[in-house]
Amino acid sequence: MTKIRVTAESLPLDENKRHARLRDYFCDRDAIASSGSSGWDLDLVWPSDVERHVDEKLELGLDWWGGGLQRQDMALARQRTSRLLRCLYDSWTLASWCEWLERRGGIDKLESLILLHVDDHRDLGSPRIKRDGDTWQDLITGHQTSIAEPNTIAKAIESGAIGMGSFMTPFLEAVRLAEVRHLCQAPKATATQDFVIQIDDDSDDLLEPGALRPITVLEPANGVGAGHYRITPHLEDWLEGIEGGPILLHIDLDFFNNRYDGDSDWRDRPARHDPSLEEILRRVDELANALRRRGLLDAIEDVVFAFSPGFFPAELWASVDRHLAARLGLGMTEDKANQSPAPRTANGRTRDKTKSRKSSGTRLPASEDELEIVGTKGTKGRGGGSDGEAWRIELNGKRAGQVFINLIDQPPIGKHASIQIYLNLASQGRGIGRLCYRWACERSRYDVIYAHMQKSNVASARAAEKAGFVDETSAQERQKLMVWRRSRAPDSA
Repeated sequence: MTKIRVTAESLPLDENKRHARLRDYFCDRDAIASSGSSGWDLDLVWPSDVERHVDEKLELGLDWWGGGLQRQDMALARQRTSRLLRCLYDSWTLASWCEWLERRGGIDKLESLILLHVDDHRDLGSPRIKRDGDTWQDLITGHQTSIAEPNTIAKAIESGAIGMGSFMTPFLEAVRLAEVRHLCQAPKATATQDFVIQIDDDSDDLLEPGALRPITVLEPANGVGAGHYRITPHLEDWLEGIEGGPILLHIDLDFFNNRYDGDSDWRDRPARHDPSLEEILRRVDELANALRRRGLLDAIEDVVFAFSPGFFPAELWASVDRHLAARLGLGMTEDKANQSPAPRTANGRTRDKTKSRKSSGTRLPASEDELEIVGTKGTKGRGGGSDGEAWRIELNGKRAGQVFINLIDQPPIGKHASIQIYLNLASQGRGIGRLCYRWACERSRYDVIYAHMQKSNVASARAAEKAGFVDETSAQERQKLMVWRRSRAPDSA
């Protein structure tokens, strides 16, 4: 918790207006105000209340992420695998870019830079930092922060001074030759538009009234190039004229589906960007194919996936992450030559490489002695109810995921038992699915159990096959359909 004092006249006396004012200023963090003898005392906290998060299935995403992640820890959560950074809040994109820039030798070593920004938002707002000579000062903590020092940027993100809607501005001010290509979907973008990037001053009106904060302004212009910004819904226009690197790729998954858009009244929005999983995966394929056709995948030196809780639906995190990483060639065992010098754990702390040399390579298979599935009550749609079955997957006594069976009625089969497995990120790639598919089927009351999966999900198909499932997909079906039958299942080990 961070404590700040502001003047008495800086906030409204009306509680609702004061709450709205603080939410508008701090954005990602909650500010709890109490009246003091010489002004208002503010306690800044990362939100933890269930009511504060509009996604009713957020727990599915947190379980998949692993590490016992809680709502109040989401803002700091990130995991790096070689050149890919996964984060929940996309403010960490700026930290990743700064680390890349440091490895590159700094701004002076750059002759060009393309930022491929795949997002349902522009993220060009004014961060809560003020100009301080050649650097900036965090208005929340008072600490100096600089693009040239990635650790200071990380601290400013942790304080909330640099947030989800403002992380691009500091980078664009420092790296004036950067060119932004923003791929955005309707209704946020319906045509290709080009701009020149201008960095203006925005006057602070709360923590230090009158202090100058940077803000990005887009001035309409023709064409592209250094210092320009193009926003478009068209893949051809997005990549037009790009012939090589270096390229930094930022993908906020709300580009593919922004069902909630941070709005508790999301159900009432008439123009909701909420495509199906099938449509999302097709869009992923189109994006990856466009990059591949132009020969740009090898020019991408840093990639960020941001999952954006409260924007991109949590029940889609696992499926879209797996498909997107595979299509971009970002597997679990990338070339160690691209490995970041400071891998991060789920809670953001730096991992000690001397303790685990395997973390950047192939993960060791889990043994049957390490694994266990424990029966649970289940919830609606996830093994709950009289027809459902659910088990918690434990690896060395710690939660690693969930497996459940539901009775569903879906053509062309009709009513049938359907199994699904969700593994948290840290538990993937260790052969856990193979064992848990088999154990759940053996313990189930059902004698015939189906597994539905995307045809591109090769890992799950192999795991199911090793567990005794048989591929019965017809040419007409869009998904892979695999079946386990007790009558022909091998004897249990």
